[in-house]
Amino acid sequence: MQLSDEVWRHGLRGTTVTCNAVMSACEKGQKWQLAAGFMQEMRGKDISWSVVTCNAALSACEKGRRWDCAAALLDGARHAGLLPEVISFAAAASASGRGLRWELALSLGPQLRQRSVEPSAEAWGSILGACEKSLRWRTALGLLAAAGTLRLQLCTAEFNAAISACSRSQASASALELADRMLGGTLQPDLITYNCAITACERAALPGRALALAEEIRRQLLRPDVITCSACVGACARGVQLTRALELLAQMGCGWGVQPDLVLYGSLIAASQDSWEAAVALLESLRRSELQPDGVACQAAVGAFETADRPVLAVQLMDVLARSCNAWWWRFTGGRRPALPHELVPAGIRARDRSGAERSDKAKK
Repeated sequence: MQLSDEVWRHGLRGTTVTCNAVMSACEKGQKWQLAAGFMQEMRGKDISWSVVTCNAALSACEKGRRWDCAAALLDGARHAGLLPEVISFAAAASASGRGLRWELALSLGPQLRQRSVEPSAEAWGSILGACEKSLRWRTALGLLAAAGTLRLQLCTAEFNAAISACSRSQASASALELADRMLGGTLQPDLITYNCAITACERAALPGRALALAEEIRRQLLRPDVITCSACVGACARGVQLTRALELLAQMGCGWGVQPDLVLYGSLIAASQDSWEAAVALLESLRRSELQPDGVACQAAVGAFETADRPVLAVQLMDVLARSCNAWWWRFTGGRRPALPHELVPAGIRARDRSGAERSDKAKK
């Protein structure tokens, strides 16, 4: 059913004001298809668009993550002789960022200035969000600098987007510098701020800094989550502080109220390649947590046993895994089967062969 037909059928006059009200309903109902279609119907009935019409339609496209529709509507507004407001650009930038079309979102920044539209913190935040999703950390830093020149009052969310872009792009020094600016400024950092900074510490192997930030979280009466804890533990493991990492793992449940996940266990076991005892302890902790070991964790453990020249332990682990999924065949073949992660089989067979050789040598003696 055509939305405009409903409007006309009920005897409503086809005015821009009437249509704006309908468009607002589409926006609130997140009906971007109806909003875009209604814009075209307005043209067909010679009803003029207004900036309000465009803003509502663009907002609906933003909520529906339809960057293509948002870009088309923005172009249509220009061709109709309208001067889009900053709200229009912000909605289009947000839709482009959500649709991972960062290049389109970034192009809207210069257009604001070219069209004499004063940028707002909201528009800048939308473009920074696109930088975060596309890992354009240098562009994010440039936007923050430009925001200062333009005297835009950015909020915590905008800074978080820039910190996240730096952290996820391995630009840890820049991420931590931005975090320090927030901690020493007037903006109130939130858990996302701290998590992004601690993740940067993890990637840069800075355990001391990560633990200091974690302590700051507790002083701010924020509640750490699994991202906080995993990044702290990972920073210790990468910083060759495996003992401290294991202590943190033990504290997560009782001290921080957070349960570790398989990703964290896998990372820790992988960091235990030079300590088979730690790998055994982690596997035991994993078993007690009632999590089901995945291929990553088990492969890391088998690798640790191989590195430590402990083939018997590797074989025992493979036996436990094989029994848990009835994969008796692993002893006889290295082929790919669905029951047991196939990447484990070559390492298991190597360990089996070495274990058999050890038993043979002992028998000869």
